[in-house]
Amino acid sequence: MVETSYGKALIGLHPKLSLIFQLLVILALCSDASQKVSTSLGPKGQNLSRDVTVKAREGAPDTPDAYFESSPPQNVSALMGKTAFLTCVVRNLGKAKSVTWIRHRDVHILTVGEYTYTTDERFVARHNRDTDEWVLVIKYVQDRDAGTYACQIPSSPPRSYPVNLNIIGEYD
Repeated sequence: MVETSYGKALIGLHPKLSLIFQLLVILALCSDASQKVSTSLGPKGQNLSRDVTVKAREGAPDTPDAYFESSPPQNVSALMGKTAFLTCVVRNLGKAKSVTWIRHRDVHILTVGEYTYTTDERFVARHNRDTDEWVLVIKYVQDRDAGTYACQIPSSPPRSYPVNLNIIGEYD
């Protein structure tokens, strides 16, 4: 049973479906728009292609696509051991959607919405529901935290806004 902001939907997924396909179906159920999901079934490599169209909500109003307020990449500098705030402003995101923060160096999903998907407790996502600002907070930054992070919008294909983090050694 998957619960969306529009109600409950019962989905019985076949055990042979790939985990990725199952996740795509669930994501489609939780989004505002229709999603077309494709997969290849068959435990022995048979080509059993299937297309599934899932519509999460009937009568969803047409809304403009989500977009980033700033277009050039953002550069953020933080002192070693202090807290870094990486900011992303997304307009027209919609109520049921959220952004994903990804670390480029290892393509690690750090947060989705305000949920953290890393065991590193220094990473936290913040979002004020009254604004369009999403912030990735990195506490006690280290040299290894330097690099590019991406604020990603759930679209097809996904769109990203890069934020470059520079770490500066502490001043004596």
